[in-house]
Amino acid sequence: MSTPNHSNTTRNTYIYDDLDYIYDDIFSTYDNGKAVNDSDQIPVKIIPLENRFKYVFIGSYSVILLLGVTLNGLVIFMVSCKMKKTPSSIWFLCLAVTDFLFCLFLPFTIVYAFYDFDWLFGLFLCKMNSYIMFFNMFSSAFLLAIIRLDHGIYTGFACAQNCCTANVAVNVALVTWFVSAILSIPSLVIRNTSVEDGKTICFDSYDIFNNTSAGRNNHLAVLASRILCGIAIPYLVICIVSCFKRSRSKAYKITRVIIFAYFICWVPYHVLMTLALYPEKFNKEVFVIGMPIVNMLAAANSCMNPVIYIVMSQDCKMSWMENAFSRKTCNTSTQLRRINPEREVV
Repeated sequence: MSTPNHSNTTRNTYIYDDLDYIYDDIFSTYDNGKAVNDSDQIPVKIIPLENRFKYVFIGSYSVILLLGVTLNGLVIFMVSCKMKKTPSSIWFLCLAVTDFLFCLFLPFTIVYAFYDFDWLFGLFLCKMNSYIMFFNMFSSAFLLAIIRLDHGIYTGFACAQNCCTANVAVNVALVTWFVSAILSIPSLVIRNTSVEDGKTICFDSYDIFNNTSAGRNNHLAVLASRILCGIAIPYLVICIVSCFKRSRSKAYKITRVIIFAYFICWVPYHVLMTLALYPEKFNKEVFVIGMPIVNMLAAANSCMNPVIYIVMSQDCKMSWMENAFSRKTCNTSTQLRRINPEREVV
């Protein structure tokens, strides 16, 4: 990186997709205020999270870790050991597995914050920590869309149960995980470590080739893929299916709530990352305060599903998952509503 010798400088702020730091950059300029070139970007200052955010961050992530590991572990145990393997139970099992995997990586983030955001675990785990986060996001989005599509097919087509067997569901889940793994690869590429003020930080660096213009384009491309595949397409599928098929069953209501929780947790993150494309148009406090909040909210989604299952079903065994969307269940529900509209069955 060259360091030009010019008398005047002008400050520009770039917000990297990172929950820990805001980066202030200085561009060397000509006398008329125009930047020499994009390669002359010199990082000169890093502003860490204030202490009050640090301890809220640690406390929140610790709660998410405790609930996520315990309750998702319970779902995995109940579905794997206590239930018959059906397509619906497999969908919920896969959701729990992806959330459980994400929670296993939370201790790295908690230790990172505890040591004042000094990353102690090397470049590989820095990349993997981010990779697992977005693998969890894509997997959850696709599985929720599949769950709603599965419900629509089961209630709309009499032959659906013969076509969608447990083996088919397993294969679909594996394909979903494979696609999610591919879509998460950008996290492995852009995630990096750097030593600043004696601390090793783990952050997203879109400026892969030391070119600010290309870095902004990379940021836009990664963000677009995440919004499109993690929010827009799953939401479109869910909306289309919901327009044609609705239900009053307990299983339908539970899945509706977990879908709503997913979007509530992840949409703010993507909104703030979109604003980060144009940091000069917003007060820095928007990002200093907003980054920890949206990241904690996104992480919280990994422990919400089992809480919703237990609270809404009032059943720690979660036996409703076994035949949540079976044809028999749907027909029985319809017949009972004709007799007594107030009665619901799972």
